[in-house]
Amino acid sequence: SLVWEKLQQVNREAATLAGDSHFRRLVELAGDGIVAIDAAGRVAEANPAFLHLVGFSRDDLLGQPASDLVVPVERARLDTLFALRLPPGPEPGAWNLCRQDGRTVLTAATLRRAPDGHWAAVFRAGDERDLAEALSRTAANLNQAVLDSVMSQVAVVDRSGIIIAINEAWADFARTRCDTDWQLARTGVGVNFLDVCRPDDEDESRVRAGVLDILNGRIGQFHCDCPCEFRGQAAWYAMNVTPLVTADGGAVISYLDITDIKRAQATEHRANVQLKTLA
Repeated sequence: SLVWEKLQQVNREAATLAGDSHFRRLVELAGDGIVAIDAAGRVAEANPAFLHLVGFSRDDLLGQPASDLVVPVERARLDTLFALRLPPGPEPGAWNLCRQDGRTVLTAATLRRAPDGHWAAVFRAGDERDLAEALSRTAANLNQAVLDSVMSQVAVVDRSGIIIAINEAWADFARTRCDTDWQLARTGVGVNFLDVCRPDDEDESRVRAGVLDILNGRIGQFHCDCPCEFRGQAAWYAMNVTPLVTADGGAVISYLDITDIKRAQATEHRANVQLKTLA
């Protein structure tokens, strides 16, 4: 009946309100600072722990640009994070917050983007272990961002030749050039680069020997031009290998597409031959 349906609707609405009330109560009692940021990058809501952390009243905080809450040197980093169309998920890191009294506080934080473009962030201060882990994650994220910004295909290998990091250009090249999942699996992290080089191939044997010389400290840099053929199309890549200057050792391997340069050189060579023939 209509009365029964209306009663059911009222009960559902009451349950929703009760759930919202319990959730809000949990947020208000949380020991970590929690802040909601709207799609425009402004503070939409904050719990008491966050207000205590930054020393603002709720009225003073709401509506402020979130970037004003971090130290000036980190504002560009936060604005960049907001501008990126990242998939929903956590973004851990360390952030220096600006308090209203002018002091700063180092925090371990996790920012999470919602599908609608809003953000929620959880901040914790004072736990040295959490801060150390957050700083480590921040450094790792920065290192990966630097790798991904390089147009060359880059892989980092440890002292035994095992790939420990790759950039997006390397991964994209592998995805577009590998015909099978087995081939693709031999290009990523965890694979030994030296094992992939075929001993019966002259070019690959030369590459393997050069990488080994770097890993064993015999030379400071290795370079060679590597021919490559893909579906009937010839290509050339300039390979550079340099030592990874860490206590654990290793090497950085990069490939730069020089196909256009090689083609231009071949065209020039043919032109010179024709000129000599005509002379």
